[in-house]
Amino acid sequence: MYLLKGFINNSKLASAAPAGTLATIGALSEISSTYAITKAMFFEETSPDLFFVSFTSQDDTGPVQAPAGIAAQVLKFAAWVYAQTQAIPNPGEIFAQTLLDGLLSAFQTEAQNFTCGNMVTDGTYWVPEWLEWENITDPVYGSLTTGSLCLIQIWFVDASFAAQYDDYTILVVPPIQHLDDFFTTSSNVAALVAAQTYTDTIALVNTARGNNPETMIEAQSFNYIDPNNPDNTIPTNWTILIYGLAGNNIDSIANAIINFILSNSTHSQSDWETILPDIFRRTEFTLVPMYDQFAIPDRSQQRGIYSPVANLSRANAVISAVASYGTNHINSNACVQTVPYKCVALVSCGSPNNRNGEFQIVNVFPDILSVPSQSVDFNRMAVETQNFLLLLVDMLKTAETLTQFASVPAGMTKLMRNNILYLVANYENISWLMVTQSNFPLAGVPAPVQTGDAVSTTS
Repeated sequence: MYLLKGFINNSKLASAAPAGTLATIGALSEISSTYAITKAMFFEETSPDLFFVSFTSQDDTGPVQAPAGIAAQVLKFAAWVYAQTQAIPNPGEIFAQTLLDGLLSAFQTEAQNFTCGNMVTDGTYWVPEWLEWENITDPVYGSLTTGSLCLIQIWFVDASFAAQYDDYTILVVPPIQHLDDFFTTSSNVAALVAAQTYTDTIALVNTARGNNPETMIEAQSFNYIDPNNPDNTIPTNWTILIYGLAGNNIDSIANAIINFILSNSTHSQSDWETILPDIFRRTEFTLVPMYDQFAIPDRSQQRGIYSPVANLSRANAVISAVASYGTNHINSNACVQTVPYKCVALVSCGSPNNRNGEFQIVNVFPDILSVPSQSVDFNRMAVETQNFLLLLVDMLKTAETLTQFASVPAGMTKLMRNNILYLVANYENISWLMVTQSNFPLAGVPAPVQTGDAVSTTS
């Protein structure tokens, strides 16, 4: 299989945008240009206004240079798309199916299975946010000549590319130079960690970055555990450079750090789990708001209120549908609570890998209450619990409307795991994964039964 992904720049439209602004179509933003470390540019004299920026070009062996013939086809198809919308007289709105029918008619001997995203306009011209097809003529990768899949996807709209491009690269800058030194004495580890100053770390980051500005930079802190004295811990700081917004999630970052460690060490994963457990055995909780159960349904002039009552069998089915924690573990540790936000019932369960046996939410916050912040009882909770409850409400508000390609508030990230979209926040060194409303209805979960304004459930 060969896969090519990239962006089509249109210098004519980009230069026509007012100073200091980005053209709606045909212009790649500075932040989007950081989504890959290795990029390539292609142009054809027959379409002088267009050039193609390749972000992903790979076959079964890994990254490869985009074949010249396929790059030429990309520019030819892009030129055809722009020719439709820039015709004189201007044709106005172009519908996606009309565009796809025209592409297939014009290029059916070169490509097949054309699909595209929503049509987007800058007020004058119409293009698809992205276009995808299978090349069938390339001598190496074309499906008709070789039997392999040759898939190409190009974007015309930066806003869509920025949200939808799903490849990424993550670079890791460790807290000490030689990772196996973590297996010397704890006093030596402490000295080595202290010896790498902030200035040293910045220099290492600049070396890793080279001439490729990153999309974002993150810092993660994990405690080193002295194997001879578990009470002796040393904070270690790891710096992560992310190329591509899709890499900004807990799974991708954790896997990048783990792979970096194991690739630069002679020790096994089990050895590392002993001294840096928070990297290799992350503590996480899955949270599932029962967004599909209403006590008072939505009205035309008023939003509804969720039901605070959860059937235990259905609550168990809800958490089991999204968390791969094992039936016995879920049966023993899943909890149901009501959260002040719209009275929603929330099902939670901690991962079997959680440290210190923290499998139930009350193991972490034993004093958690279901009261709004205005209640006199709110201050009876510990400050850590109060802040967690406020975070929980903020997450519920965001998860209610979040979609795969939408942005999230600062301090939160998105995660796709097993085709489930989560909103994620880190608090008290624990990852809190909240299932978004967009996932409902959940497969295998019985639907709530509506009776008037009340909700019951089948089990």
